[in-house]
Amino acid sequence: MPYYYYFLLIAVLSVALFTVFQWIKVLTDKRDLPFAPPLGRPSTAAIYSLTLGMSPLKKETAHQHWPTYIAGMGFHIGLFLALAWLPLHFFNIALPSFIISSSKGVIALGALFGVIILIKRVSLKKMRQLSTPDDYFSNLIVTVFQLLSVRTLDRPSEPALLMLWAGVMLFYIPFGKLRHAIYFVPTRILLGRYFGQRGTWPKPGRASQ
Repeated sequence: MPYYYYFLLIAVLSVALFTVFQWIKVLTDKRDLPFAPPLGRPSTAAIYSLTLGMSPLKKETAHQHWPTYIAGMGFHIGLFLALAWLPLHFFNIALPSFIISSSKGVIALGALFGVIILIKRVSLKKMRQLSTPDDYFSNLIVTVFQLLSVRTLDRPSEPALLMLWAGVMLFYIPFGKLRHAIYFVPTRILLGRYFGQRGTWPKPGRASQ
């Protein structure tokens, strides 16, 4: 097995172990649990937080920035699809050509959205003031990963660059902005528990008010 296979495998296992450790650490921490008696169901609110609570109409001010929201969603969808292809490249699994063509289009569009988001961050003074070098690097490392994924779909016999870059991206996750990929699920669960304990999530119906 070529060296870049081992590099990617080590990166995947490292991130998986780090993720499991952090999830256990976050979800079992009882220091910030409220003392007030529960007014709702924290478990139901946790599910809501990960589903309907993510709607742009419910999530903070996303509905006030539709172009950015759509670009962000497209960027993430392209990333998820590129990640889904990674094990297929690793095990050299072939899929029908129409799936490959569709995947290339979606991933390429995701990379385009990544470039648009980067341009917005560079061109707007307010965004530049809020940004750190990690914001730019995180965007670039994911965008390049998507572009390399498209390249590998065209050249499945040449996966080395993709796997090496994917390994670098995975190793970087715990140290930069990309670590939100690890903390997203447990923090949304904690957020749901918090508002569920108070009976504010999901929003009570008239019958329960």
